Amino acid sequence: MKFKEAIKKSAFSILKILPMFVAIVWLVGIFQVFVTPKMLSHFFDGSYFYDTITSIVSGSVTIGQVVLSCIIGFALLQKGVTLFAVTVFFLTFTTIGVIQMPLEMELLGKRFTIIQNFMAIVFIIITSYIIVFLMGIL
Repeated sequence: MKFKEAIKKSAFSILKILPMFVAIVWLVGIFQVFVTPKMLSHFFDGSYFYDTITSIVSGSVTIGQVVLSCIIGFALLQKGVTLFAVTVFFLTFTTIGVIQMPLEMELLGKRFTIIQNFMAIVFIIITSYIIVFLMGIL
């Protein structure tokens, strides 16, 4: 493949995904403005199973930056949410994004995206258990 042909194909691919990329950035911005830590803290009830599911869902939908997740995590801890639930939320908030899944499926394939996100959730739960265990020791 010649250089000019490669540039054309790359430009076409970028233009093809640009609307979806802009929509993702817009939706992430909307979530960061309108979803507050106080709103999130109402969804946690103290049970490990329910709080884990809640953390996975809320963290995946409200994707954001690490700094923002620290602020939200601190607010959740002050509201009495367990360290495990906050850790799961923190990790899903920064690594899994339901909003960007259509773009990932388009670029990487549906099967790969689903397996990758499922495995991320499994390892997030394992990592959260390890973090909470180590925090209990220290």
